[in-house]
Amino acid sequence: MLVTQGNMNHYFFGFGRSLYEYNNGNVSSIFRETDKIVWLYEDIDSALWVGKMSEGVRYYPNIRKGNYSYVKFLEGLTVSSVINDSQGNYCLTTTKEGVFMFN
Repeated sequence: MLVTQGNMNHYFFGFGRSLYEYNNGNVSSIFRETDKIVWLYEDIDSALWVGKMSEGVRYYPNIRKGNYSYVKFLEGLTVSSVINDSQGNYCLTTTKEGVFMFN
């Protein structure tokens, strides 16, 4: 199981291919992905990054507002982590191709 904590009592967690949300004591099923979720990260703008096995990462900029549209990055790779630095850059690590940086 993977867990990422957002603001206060708000969490996203993944189990296998399914994504769930915990918010103020309530658990909701958000959606089921096409492949295993290997990384979750909620950034400072409350956008969710979902790293997937061999399918890159999906970036959900408005998931907290119930909008599940996303942008794909690094398709075909397994993204193992996402972090952002103090200058607003995002570093994405992969299991076989190293580190990628986006601004």
